[in-house]
Amino acid sequence: PFSSSSSKKSQGFGISTIIATHNRQSILYAIEQMDALGIAKDDPSINFAQILGLCDNLGHALGDAGYNANKLVLFGDFEEVFPWLLRRLDENQDALGATVAEADLLMSEIRRRCFGS
Repeated sequence: PFSSSSSKKSQGFGISTIIATHNRQSILYAIEQMDALGIAKDDPSINFAQILGLCDNLGHALGDAGYNANKLVLFGDFEEVFPWLLRRLDENQDALGATVAEADLLMSEIRRRCFGS
């Protein structure tokens, strides 16, 4: 489980955690644990991360709520990056559904801004 970073730092421990997931339930669980342990949203030793372009709505929501949210930006030759990305997509198939849901959210927001409904 999580532990308070401030008490660990005072004892000489320099521990950080990256919660790298596209799974909404895992993110909610991590937030619940942070709250239960009194860890501040912006504690520099706790970071959330996702691949840029997958579940961007989660990363934006985390950042807007004051959590440390990071995005992995892929770079390199297509022949090197694409197989890695396919493996990540296979591991995170729930992220594909979330991306479709994100598209629906974006279209709703565009309609609201353009047409006021």
